[in-house]
Amino acid sequence: MLITLRLTLKNGEERLLAQEVEDADTTPEQILDGVTTDDGSVPLGDRESCRLDEIVDAVVVVPEPQRGPTWPEADGAPLRDEDVAGAMGSAFENPAGE
Repeated sequence: MLITLRLTLKNGEERLLAQEVEDADTTPEQILDGVTTDDGSVPLGDRESCRLDEIVDAVVVVPEPQRGPTWPEADGAPLRDEDVAGAMGSAFENPAGE
């Protein structure tokens, strides 16, 4: 599971840190402990890092639910999965010779 942390640094800047974890109940502190290097750096990306002691707050960012596209039909009603399945089942034909 991918968890994103919003890190607040001593200078007031905010950084995001995404980390793959096995347990959804992993705390921000456990994630930071797991990624902190021996010299006390927390990698924030390929070229950016900060010191663990520069982080004053770390909170889990709850992602917004993603919504799929809403394509309306000619009469304005949104398409549903069963509409597509019905159309594919009734109008789909195999090309001749297959």
